Formats: sequence, C-alpha cells, structure tokens
Amino acid sequence: MSCILRISAPSVEVMLSRMVLKPYRIENGVAHFYVSEAGFDDLAAQVSGAIEFLRANTAELRLMISENGASGVLDFAIEWRDVAVQYDRFPADLVSAAGSLGLALELSHYPAATR
Repeated sequence: MSCILRISAPSVEVMLSRMVLKPYRIENGVAHFYVSEAGFDDLAAQVSGAIEFLRANTAELRLMISENGASGVLDFAIEWRDVAVQYDRFPADLVSAAGSLGLALELSHYPAATR
C-alpha cells in the first residue's frame, strides 16, 4: 500500500468497536487503514484514491477524529526520483477534504526500487 491513514486516540480500540470501517492493523494506540493501492511512482492515483476514500468514509472519519485526544494523518508513500530537485503538490480538493476532517497530510519518500 502506498497511501495509509493513521488515526491515533487514547482508546482507539473502544472507538473502533463502534465503527464499520476497520483498520488492517492497530499498534500502540494507532489504527492503520489502507487508502490507495497505487504505486509509489503514481502520486496522482494515490491522491485520487484518497479523495474517494475520504468521501466514502466521511461520517465515520469525522466521528473518529472527534474523539477526545484523537489525531489523524494521511501518509502518501512516494519514491525519490533521480532529479536535482523533487517537488510534489497536493491538489486543493484533497487539502480541503482532509482539512475539513482534521487530518494532516504527509509525504514519505523511499528509494526507487532496483529494476
């Protein structure tokens, strides 16, 4: 998975017991959800998948983030490109959708796979 949503809360397991949306992993008070299956080299597809995920799960995500002490971040994993300067941009609709839910955005860079 290249885009993951992480939500942390003091009583994350209790919170999740009331939700239909289920994480693939819970570790140290942090729930991890698959958001996009797009590759590390396809940020545009990751973003598109994330927007769809946020729209499809708005009600539950809003409930999760409204829990006392909860926080969340959408982590987009992308590969380092062989360029002098690497820049990537999030479109306004993603920033707006994530921000309206109280979610932060994060880019995690990884070395390109050896082919």
